[in-house]
Amino acid sequence: MGSLNIGKLYKRKLIWYFKITDNSGKRLQRSTGKTVKREAMEFAQQYLARLNDKGISPDANTLKEELARYLDPFTNPRYRQALLHKTSYTLGYAKQVARHASLVTDALQKRLPAMLALPVDQCTRRDMKEIQIAIVEERGHCRTAQHMFGTLKTIFTYLADDSIIIQSPAAGIPDIGYEAKKMVAIEPELIAWMIGRKDLFPSPRAWAFFTFLAMTGMRKSEGMAIDTEHIQDGTLMIDQQVSPHHDHMVKPKCGVIRVIPLSQTALAALATLEPDKKGRYFGGYKYSDIATDVIKIRTALATEDKDNKEVWYTITPHILRHSANTNLLVSGASPVLVAEYLAWKHQELVDMQRRYTHLVAMNLVPVADMLDKLYAPRTEKKVLQMKFS
Repeated sequence: MGSLNIGKLYKRKLIWYFKITDNSGKRLQRSTGKTVKREAMEFAQQYLARLNDKGISPDANTLKEELARYLDPFTNPRYRQALLHKTSYTLGYAKQVARHASLVTDALQKRLPAMLALPVDQCTRRDMKEIQIAIVEERGHCRTAQHMFGTLKTIFTYLADDSIIIQSPAAGIPDIGYEAKKMVAIEPELIAWMIGRKDLFPSPRAWAFFTFLAMTGMRKSEGMAIDTEHIQDGTLMIDQQVSPHHDHMVKPKCGVIRVIPLSQTALAALATLEPDKKGRYFGGYKYSDIATDVIKIRTALATEDKDNKEVWYTITPHILRHSANTNLLVSGASPVLVAEYLAWKHQELVDMQRRYTHLVAMNLVPVADMLDKLYAPRTEKKVLQMKFS
């Protein structure tokens, strides 16, 4: 493997470094990140021990090899981190990092193949900026492009943390900018018509599921977890959801558990279904099934209602949640109560309302009227007299 030359432990700008000699006799420099020599020595010894235990070469991988590590759950650091936290969102993020690592590899293979052969400890900030440009040229200014470059920054951050490189060349480089697509809520009249057209849905289960989401504003994963045990006297306890990547139950997003009353229409939709052996109304209804049904529902609604086909082609479970929020607020519901019903964190209330709500200008007329009342022109200035005892 290699041997640690203790005599070559040395200090540079307050930080201790050491060198490793590999089997070919090549000398490799590593930073301990420590300012105390004793701690630096311990770090160096532990570092070499880890390499020997795992059979890893001290030579820095090429960028292509490092990207490939993230495609395998056994070598992807994000997966290893997910095993510690045991949450669906961490596992989901690990899969997302793997997917975007693959996209980065494909983009560089097309536009900068020489960059893939570059050892990661030789990558510079200029290289990172060139990669960023290549990603934008390949994908454009979009969310995916931002995630791709973000994944690359994550990889180099891990390399720096593990002392494979001294510091990340991507640190401080701004993310790729993009313009988010604006979401438009579906008007109440159209949603009411959709719920009334059961014949346009691919199955009774699909109709019940989308009707239930429209009438509750619940997240798709929460709706999939509904069972008889959690419904009592017309109220529903939401303390679980179906994991986006595994067919098992996990806590709701952000761990927010709530109890909400269900509308009669929502209860009537569930009443049309026969729960499975576990009491789940939508047991066996997988994410892939829902994605397939969304396409069928869009086509059927757009074909039947050609005047609003552009609206129907945007429909998703999340659009139904978005529409519930918007329509409730425009109708005068309390923003705080809506936030509680839809399970937003109260500290996120203002930002989320701005993000989800599209208010018609006429709904702001009372504000303009109040300004008229407050600042109505006067010929005389009223002076406030203050009395002191």
